[in-house]
Amino acid sequence: MKLAIKARNLTLSPSESERIKRRVHYCFFRIKHHIRDISLTLEDINGPKGGRDKECRINVSLNSGKTLFLSEKQAELGHAADKVLQRASFNVQKRLKRTSKHKHFAYEGTEKENATYLYANR
Repeated sequence: MKLAIKARNLTLSPSESERIKRRVHYCFFRIKHHIRDISLTLEDINGPKGGRDKECRINVSLNSGKTLFLSEKQAELGHAADKVLQRASFNVQKRLKRTSKHKHFAYEGTEKENATYLYANR
């Protein structure tokens, strides 16, 4: 899992950057082998005016070729990052669960029409 963090119109302190990296690894620890890369963009939309203008966008590319894109705006950058990471982790897990629910059948016998089904759920 590759991680890229970009900051626009703001400067990230080393402690903030490290906190966000730890949070990414915490949120995606159990499913990291399904993820190719994560791109996290942090932006201060209005500049130094203040208000609810910190935006965090995440782009998660899965090994299956699917891509997930989410965005969150908050007054604090840390809150926006936490919220979007939590949502992204939940959505990736939901998507992986949906694809793994397919029923797998094995056949016992020589001909498919006369064979008995052996149900195998992964």
